[in-house]
Amino acid sequence: MRTFFSELGLNENQIEIFFLLLTKNSLTISEIQEETSQSYSQTVVNLKYLQKLGLLTVENCKPKKVHLFDPKISIQQLIEKKNEYFQQNLEKIEREIKIQTSHFGVCAKEISHYYYSDIGLGIERWFRLIYNAEKSIVLSSLPLKIYKRIEPALKHAFQKGIQIQIYYSRLDFNFENQEMEVLEKIMDILQNLRFNLIELEEKTCQNVGFNNQIIQNGFLLIDNIFFNSLGFLDEKVFYIHGFYSKNTVEQITRLFQLKTPKKHIELKYPKVYSKIIQIIQTNQNPIKTRDLSRIIGIGGTKLKQMLDFLVREGEIQKKIVSSTRGRPAVYYFY
Repeated sequence: MRTFFSELGLNENQIEIFFLLLTKNSLTISEIQEETSQSYSQTVVNLKYLQKLGLLTVENCKPKKVHLFDPKISIQQLIEKKNEYFQQNLEKIEREIKIQTSHFGVCAKEISHYYYSDIGLGIERWFRLIYNAEKSIVLSSLPLKIYKRIEPALKHAFQKGIQIQIYYSRLDFNFENQEMEVLEKIMDILQNLRFNLIELEEKTCQNVGFNNQIIQNGFLLIDNIFFNSLGFLDEKVFYIHGFYSKNTVEQITRLFQLKTPKKHIELKYPKVYSKIIQIIQTNQNPIKTRDLSRIIGIGGTKLKQMLDFLVREGEIQKKIVSSTRGRPAVYYFY
């Protein structure tokens, strides 16, 4: 186990503190110093590092109390961060190799092309790109099953505050049952996100030839620089590919903006977020997390993420009240 934590970037002293807190409910900094035989300054430095990694939290009370976050969740998040770090560096190495081995030198940065006929691998690539988005995500019409596959990554992006824009047109589909409400199904799949959806009179996808047939080429544009596309016909997907190109992304975005809007749907907050805002807004007094959890029927980390998001958005406010016994009480108010 110690080797595992060492590979995650923890030194021996930090590992010792982590295992100590696993066996104790909460400890003061002095108690941790005494138990681990580290100097006070060294203990503080190690605690700050563990807090930065998201493994523990320090109560703002006197004396300060140190608690572990849920180890299963925090370790999983730490592993995901490490994987993202390794993936980003791997992609940098891949781009550098392309540059060094390319006849076009630095211009190869604009290519960095990937192509998957294995749709599972392609979706994994999209999942990582969406998960690491920093500014914006723009989508055209896509097969319903693709929306379902990438929904968790889109939800993560929404919770980070990433803007999500979807362009849709019925002309992008050729379902035998023309009465099929594709738009309603998309809205249902993405009901836990915040996004803008614009239905267009014209197609959002491009017609392309593939294996002696005409199929649709849909788009996923990320951070105004990552161009990604998907070849499909209704629910059948043929390939996924993409590359880095700011100019291409700008051209596709401009084409979307020049088309004729038919309907504009803005989902500012999912239903559960709106319900949380309504409860806090109508409550005369600040409400405790546990009371809100009982009313909403959601608890733990999931509720905390929602509340933290709404605080960042400025929709609600948060107040922490220290207690002489146990953890501080957290209140939310409008």
